[in-house]
Amino acid sequence: MRKSISTPLAVLAFAASAGSVTAQLPLGTEFTYQGQLKASGLPAVSNADFEFALFDAVTDGSQIGATLPQDNVGIVSGLFTISLDFGADAFNGEARWLEVAVRSPAGSGGFTTLTPRQPLTVAPYALQTRGLFVDAAGQVGIGTNSPGAEVDIQAAINSNVLVGRGFLGRLTHNLSIDDGGNGSMEVRDVAGAVRINLGPQPSTFFNYGRVGIGTSAPLSGLHVKAQPTIGGTLTLEGTSSTFVAFFPNGAAQGRQAYVGYAGIPGNDSFQIANEILDGNIELVTFGSGATRVKVLEIMGADIAEKFPASEKLEPGMVVAIDRQNPGRLCLARGAYNRCVAGIVSGANGFSVGAVLGSVPESKDAPAIALGGRVYVMCDATSGPIDPGDLLTTSDTAGHAMKVTDYPRAQGAIIGKAMTGLRRGESGIVLVLVSLQ
Repeated sequence: MRKSISTPLAVLAFAASAGSVTAQLPLGTEFTYQGQLKASGLPAVSNADFEFALFDAVTDGSQIGATLPQDNVGIVSGLFTISLDFGADAFNGEARWLEVAVRSPAGSGGFTTLTPRQPLTVAPYALQTRGLFVDAAGQVGIGTNSPGAEVDIQAAINSNVLVGRGFLGRLTHNLSIDDGGNGSMEVRDVAGAVRINLGPQPSTFFNYGRVGIGTSAPLSGLHVKAQPTIGGTLTLEGTSSTFVAFFPNGAAQGRQAYVGYAGIPGNDSFQIANEILDGNIELVTFGSGATRVKVLEIMGADIAEKFPASEKLEPGMVVAIDRQNPGRLCLARGAYNRCVAGIVSGANGFSVGAVLGSVPESKDAPAIALGGRVYVMCDATSGPIDPGDLLTTSDTAGHAMKVTDYPRAQGAIIGKAMTGLRRGESGIVLVLVSLQ
């Protein structure tokens, strides 16, 4: 008696079996197979035993997985419905054929292998899941049959993985992984510009206005919001150096300043450095705020203040209050001039130590030493200058001389000489400024 099987529905569809299914349970790998068994051209009426085997070719080929027995299957007008489960690894996106062996009535005689093998096809919507793999735990693999996470996307070497948002038929914001085969990951905006690049060193960067860490409303280029702990709100860590660099005119113009431990050999001091030639470092407070330090060490030699001048002044010159221009200074003229106000700082390479606050119009004015050590221009015509001598103004404009008339020198003393000058010479003398 000739047996055959027709398959009005032979569909590979991972469907839930009858009965309630809770949402927490993962979808299994079992699928439903329906067919019609005929004997001598007529629908079979007796129950039957089946054996199902999966192959990778319509003839010959290799068997995939184990043979599945189905005993005493009910037949109604030749029709039967069964459930088969070859496991998740059996279906990797390649074509499969089902080989069926049957004996009917069930339990008697040998099995007859039916030909040809039945192709397993996908349901129409399942075409969209080619390359998608779901294991028994519900983990989804794209490009891999062994997902290591809830969603595991893998691509071949130098292949691009693209996750994007489409709008009106075009790709807008997107995440691109390994674009160009360099191991990079990029996030692009609607215009295609790279906003975040996580790639091979040293190309990692953020390029999208303000960046917030701990805040969704950053107020600056980098805004870090966190409750400080022992590490502070922002922690910088290095090995031989840790500092913040400033490039106010762009990277092409080079670094202009830095704050921190610069890693200079032999220097373990915390530094605030302005690398612009003759540039200043300003500590600014507002209102009644004050700048406080435990110990202030001034590297220069004097304490000075900037004063506007009514004529050109040079370092080392003695200056006096300008009677004709209130608030301004001029060259000191005449011996024992009681309007003497100090010495212009900076002569002989001695840098200014500290400059006291000045009014806005004095910003570019010369610094006048009011205390400390400076070099001063001297005229020793009236007598030699020896260390320890008191100095006062002389008849040579802008120059000092040795005090010889002490009563007359009261209120006109510049300071005390620390070096000497021979009689009849003009030159510079180191003086400890002490206006009296």
